[in-house]
Amino acid sequence: MDSSASINSETCIPLIALPEVLEKNSEEMSLTAQKVVDALRTSGFLLITSSYVPQSLQKQAVQAAESILNRDERVIVHPTDPKKYIMLESLEGISKLSFSESEEEILLRYWNALEEVKRQLLKCIAVGLNLDWEYFTNLHRQNNSALRLLHYPGSSPIGDEFKASGDTQEPQIRCKPHSDYGSVTILLTDGVPGLQALIEKEWTPVPFEKGALIVNIGSLLSDWTNDNLQATLHRVVAVGESKARTSLAFFADPDEEVSSSLKAKETSKVDTAAKSDLSVAEYIQWRSGGSGSERSGLAFTDGEAKRAKEARAN
Repeated sequence: MDSSASINSETCIPLIALPEVLEKNSEEMSLTAQKVVDALRTSGFLLITSSYVPQSLQKQAVQAAESILNRDERVIVHPTDPKKYIMLESLEGISKLSFSESEEEILLRYWNALEEVKRQLLKCIAVGLNLDWEYFTNLHRQNNSALRLLHYPGSSPIGDEFKASGDTQEPQIRCKPHSDYGSVTILLTDGVPGLQALIEKEWTPVPFEKGALIVNIGSLLSDWTNDNLQATLHRVVAVGESKARTSLAFFADPDEEVSSSLKAKETSKVDTAAKSDLSVAEYIQWRSGGSGSERSGLAFTDGEAKRAKEARAN
């Protein structure tokens, strides 16, 4: 485990082992679902292990991402943060990007594995909220997901994560504070520290556990549950002599035509007929600052903008 953070009751970021098979009415399902929802109600973050994504596949995925980001001419330099990325828009699209045969095979296996993990998490969330266990999976039938490969360059030694600025201390930001905007985000990192979540108005290091994936949710799922679950603001900062950092962020979004104002209710049926000014597709385009590879995460909801302002003032 990364020594800069620990999994404990104070941070409320637990490590949860997802069973390979979740049975609808089993005790194991009930217990796992409750742990997942408890974490998403408090910190909005958790760590998971899954037999679908063994350490060997995680290591191969990080290595493939590093190789692609270091050489591919289609890599995008972020307009404000010191990072670069490439967005993989669909499972089918991976084969069209002319990666090496081994890189393509690894990314396809990794993507398919995360689709299984996504379905498990969505079922756990539904059961933990006393909904039918297919409630959220029925809103994700199109597999409307994306995989972003991210690279943060190394930084010069600074002693700790802060640099002096007059009478104040400001963090060296590698990724500005933001919340995600879809349903579920599943993050794999190479272990370089720096990811922090805003928990109870304090920037808290998110633990790294070898073999585990980091999970958080987006504002759509938070809105659907009347903020019962937290779309937590998070950021990446430089820590000490920060090494180059590679991560893979898998964004699971609902089907595009679903209403962004849907409210989850205790029912066995999913009502997608709720009307809204925005569909999921339109909502995500607004929140992400664009579409496709141009997603930059520029927009906040009113509540998130307020929390971000309060965080900067602390």
